[in-house]
Amino acid sequence: MRAFVFHGDFQNFSTKEDIAKTEQEIQQLKAKIGEIDNIKKLQAEVKKKLDILSRLRKEKTGPVSRLALLSNAVPDKLWLTKYTEAAGTISISGVAFSEDDIATFMKNLQSIPDFNNIELQVSEQTEINKTKAKRFDITFKLTAFGPPEPDKAAK
Repeated sequence: MRAFVFHGDFQNFSTKEDIAKTEQEIQQLKAKIGEIDNIKKLQAEVKKKLDILSRLRKEKTGPVSRLALLSNAVPDKLWLTKYTEAAGTISISGVAFSEDDIATFMKNLQSIPDFNNIELQVSEQTEINKTKAKRFDITFKLTAFGPPEPDKAAK
């Protein structure tokens, strides 16, 4: 009978040992879960930062390409003096030697798919260094910000 009691004590000791090992494993797993949670948080932060960088890159190329298109549209004897862009509307001021130069500039802008609703706001006579010139203000919309064209909206 003594062997049986010893066996029972050994079994009891073994069960306590198992419980201790299991609790230790649980603590290790909790630590790993904590590490995984931290990694997930870091991953979310990195993704957010990458999204911001991506958006900044897109915004950076937009104005640069628009200014390049605008520069190519400017005829000789016409100078731009002001450029502002807000909420998809671009406002330009400038000086030209004639109304024909302003008209050519507006036609050039109309030929650019990124620009629409080109409107002459002001055209007035001015004098620069005793030379007669025309001061003008033009506004137009960026296509990406405007309403969809009827053909595209129907599709």
